[in-house]
Amino acid sequence: MDEREEAALREKLERLRTGSKQHRHEEPQVHERKRNILDNRYIFLSIVVLIFLVNIVLRMGLAHYTGFFEPDGFFHYAVLGQAIANHYIVPANQTISGFPSHNGITEPNGLYYMTLIPYSILKYVGISYYNIERYISVLFGVLDAVGAYFLAKYITNSRTAGLISMLFISISSGDIARTAALVYRGDTFVTIFVLLALIFFAKSALESRPTRQYIYAALSGLVLGTAAAIWGGAPFGVVIYIGALAVLIVYAFLKASERLLWSGFVLSLGLLLSYIVEWIYLYANVIRYVPSLGSIHFFIFLLPLLLGSLLAYYVIKKKDGTFSAIAETWQKRAVFVIIAILVVFGAVSVLFYGYFTTLASSAFGTGSLGTTIQELQRPSLLFVWDSFSYQLILAPIGLLLALIFGRKLAGHDKAGMANVALIAVAVYFLVTIWLQYSAIRYNSLVAPPIAILAACTVYILPKLFLGKRRLFTYVSYFFVGLFIALIALNISQTYVNSYTSGQADGINNQFLAAMAWMYNNTPTSATVLALWPDGSVVEGWAHRQSYMDSVNGQTNSKIYNFSRWLFSQSPDAQYLLNASRPQYFVVRNYWVQELGGIAAEGEIANASPYGYEQMSSLHIQQANNGTTVYFFNSSAYPYYSVDLVEQHPANSTARFVALFGSALSQGRVPLSSVIFVNQTGGPYSIALPGLNNTLNFSFVMFYQGSTITGGAILGPTMPRSNFFRFVDLCSLATCPYNDSGVTMQVVYQNSDTKIIKINYP
Repeated sequence: MDEREEAALREKLERLRTGSKQHRHEEPQVHERKRNILDNRYIFLSIVVLIFLVNIVLRMGLAHYTGFFEPDGFFHYAVLGQAIANHYIVPANQTISGFPSHNGITEPNGLYYMTLIPYSILKYVGISYYNIERYISVLFGVLDAVGAYFLAKYITNSRTAGLISMLFISISSGDIARTAALVYRGDTFVTIFVLLALIFFAKSALESRPTRQYIYAALSGLVLGTAAAIWGGAPFGVVIYIGALAVLIVYAFLKASERLLWSGFVLSLGLLLSYIVEWIYLYANVIRYVPSLGSIHFFIFLLPLLLGSLLAYYVIKKKDGTFSAIAETWQKRAVFVIIAILVVFGAVSVLFYGYFTTLASSAFGTGSLGTTIQELQRPSLLFVWDSFSYQLILAPIGLLLALIFGRKLAGHDKAGMANVALIAVAVYFLVTIWLQYSAIRYNSLVAPPIAILAACTVYILPKLFLGKRRLFTYVSYFFVGLFIALIALNISQTYVNSYTSGQADGINNQFLAAMAWMYNNTPTSATVLALWPDGSVVEGWAHRQSYMDSVNGQTNSKIYNFSRWLFSQSPDAQYLLNASRPQYFVVRNYWVQELGGIAAEGEIANASPYGYEQMSSLHIQQANNGTTVYFFNSSAYPYYSVDLVEQHPANSTARFVALFGSALSQGRVPLSSVIFVNQTGGPYSIALPGLNNTLNFSFVMFYQGSTITGGAILGPTMPRSNFFRFVDLCSLATCPYNDSGVTMQVVYQNSDTKIIKINYP
């Protein structure tokens, strides 16, 4: 080989060597994931099935009850029956809701099609829409777990983290609160749509093929817009999407990523599609009212995102030339972002100050009913802990760990997906944790991001120790053992809570039996007066027209006047005449437990004179001197007690003295009167004679025949109220109500409910 050939060969080898280095430099480093046990398809599917079984079992705790978990479910049951009779068309008005005029249905039709669509198929195998409504929520609990799996997997690039997230959402009491059997609400179904929107959001942002990128963005907008057709509160998903998109655009600009900035523009178009979809549903009457953020003001949020992503894309494209002064380095880009945000925020705030003021005041407003509806009140720390347990602590830790280590653990090839998914879940967490802080009812919405971020903690912490020295490996084993113990404890607590919980608003078999009697023994055209939660059960179970109900009949004026009538010291038949002369009146002993809320609805400034404290236990002690003492005690703090002393002097009328005390008091104080109520006949009262320094309270003792059935302490004015008259004095034998010729007659009675026929002159 001559020198020329040798030189040519060396040059060729050098080109090959240099080209190989350049090729290696240009090619992205592919993160090689070590194979683990979950790579076995059968093992993976077996774990998924096991988690699904846990998910379902924990959501079946209420299934042994008749009917539905809360009054709203009974209302929706009545609407479903009417829709099926109307060839699967959801009516604009519920014909048994409200009188003299019917209340319009305010819930989106999609809520009802969650049952109507499967029923149209399953009816051929004998499955009723009643059973579908009772159990469809459990299916969505499983779907929530599946959605959480994918987002956790995107953040960590790990099936393990995805499965942990599935397990966490499956055992979360917060998620179960809306996905348990017998629960039927809009927020039961909407979570999976938000999860899907964020999954498509992440996939679109990182998709390199334009066609698929547009498809994913369109799917994210489609499912986000469809969520509004299911629940009126679904716009919280739009807020999450807007926030995630804004953070993504800022992140992409700081990273100088043309690709992500273009993705931001494409996703802005997906957000626009969600708005268009909502209006299609509006024109089709699937949505009956313009949803929040569904007005023209939507573009206050969309246009900055749409134009901002395009502007940022153009600036980054020219960062080494035209815009080098503001975009050449990340420091310059950071300053530019801060200035741009301040300018946009300031301009929008000034131009649309009135809109933002209205939005801020109404976003979490509960209206005048907020003080009496428990789910609209702010949650206590105990409630939040019962809902999420240790996941609540692990979630913020997981967010921090994912921010610091997520990119490294996901690997270079999955780092982009990890970052985008983390942005989406972080915004999801922040928005819904604020909602949870504002009201109890939102605990199911925050359950998925808590589960996802908590799973990140459980996955990342041991991962940081694996492969280190043996001591650190032992530490990782400690984390695994702790995780298993916490899971076992969480499952046990959730199981107990699920299977010991009762139906809301005191719904029980006696109440439903009374409604069944009403269905079979009253005219189909009968109109019924009841407390508004009970009114939904009247409509759904008795299929009778109710004056008020828990969904459409929460009219403040109706509730206010009803409450004032109950606490009135006179019969006030004029109220019944003004209330369109209801023909039947449903009275429940459960009202005693709701007494404070009923008083608040009537704006009773001082409800203490209407106090009603039930006594739960009784012990009788007899003495040789003709004295009998009946000991009554309450079961809750401050543990009130009454010693009812019956004295039988020789050749004299029996004398009764009621002595009051509590765990906070020393000794006993006599009460002003004792009332005896014969629950099968009629009442009579005995005032305590000749005693000084008595408390202006009364003690009532209930009995049937010779059996004492209970007792209660009454406030000074309660014995003269309509409330006491209806709850305690009306019976099958008599009802002491007669005003202007209007009388009442108990036509049905059990241990919980009375049905009273109202007679007009």
